Amino acid sequence: RNHLLEWADARDALDMFVRNAMDTALTIDFTVIETRHYEGVLQMYVAKQVCVYQSKHCTALLSYLRLADQSLIKRIDQETDGAAFCELTREDSRRWDSLFSMYVNSQIPTQKARYLTSLSCTNDSTLQMRLLGHMLQPEIIKLQDFKPTFVRICDSENGATSAMNFIRTNGARFVEHVSSKRNVLKMLEAISSKLYTSEMINKMADLLDQTPALGLTRRERSDLISKANKSAVRRQIVAKRVCEGFGLTCEDPPNMPGRAIGVKWSLSAIMVAVAFYVLQ
Repeated sequence: RNHLLEWADARDALDMFVRNAMDTALTIDFTVIETRHYEGVLQMYVAKQVCVYQSKHCTALLSYLRLADQSLIKRIDQETDGAAFCELTREDSRRWDSLFSMYVNSQIPTQKARYLTSLSCTNDSTLQMRLLGHMLQPEIIKLQDFKPTFVRICDSENGATSAMNFIRTNGARFVEHVSSKRNVLKMLEAISSKLYTSEMINKMADLLDQTPALGLTRRERSDLISKANKSAVRRQIVAKRVCEGFGLTCEDPPNMPGRAIGVKWSLSAIMVAVAFYVLQ
């Protein structure tokens, strides 16, 4: 959410809009631990969403569900498809470590895939770099999982910056591991599509120019930076529409690469913006 909406007023208004829409769900009695299976799944889903939107109820809901620090993760694994893992480990390094151990020790492919998806949700730059480092170890993370995991890390807060730092220090190993120019370009495109300030785009340009191991042509470097600028403008358009939809006057934050102009508001537009926001 934060890397999509740099406009604080718009972000706060959209947060409030989504929280208010959850009023009915928040009437569930979360103090009842012994529930039927589908009720347990619903509890965990609502708890996840309440935390995603940073409701004041987040801590309280998780405390009701927490039997012990470690058992919360185990209970989620038993009662849901793992969707709540992402929120529970996003800002918690201890739980992330616990989940990583579960990933390494699991022998069930579908379970390992779910764990790996959740591990890539972290916003912690240190943990992101650790996971990226493990991705160069095929005995830990299979090559077939490299690209989707890399893309998911880029989707998370701080992820694009961590990915750039990782490639800068591991360029040759990165290229050797992904094995093809096509894969290299796909992962660089994953980074460029998540950049939203001039500083980030300049850092990407420096990375491309100063990492010869990537083997990029001048045209390929230019195309990646062009895509980064276009992506930044699209993000500004979404934020502008949210501002207008909530009747706010939003100024462009500093260090934006361009201005979003010619934006007309409609109800369908804000619903698209909200849907895009939720999927982040």
